[in-house]
Amino acid sequence: MDLQLKGLASPGATAEQAEKEFFEKYRPTSLIQRMAEEREVASLVAYLASPLAAATNGAAVRAEGGILRTILERPWRWT
Repeated sequence: MDLQLKGLASPGATAEQAEKEFFEKYRPTSLIQRMAEEREVASLVAYLASPLAAATNGAAVRAEGGILRTILERPWRWT
């Protein structure tokens, strides 16, 4: 992803600097503080397509580096 073309990084920033700026500004809750690599996403896909994932059914699985603060968009409210 070219963060400079999308206006998400300082002009003239290196790829590493642009990625760092992006996570500091737009994804401060990310656990890994970097973009997921293709091999990491491919590993998840391979796992989900394998017999090892037999008990993983009906689940929404994300490869996003831990940017969500909660699994629910809004906290449950008991009324």
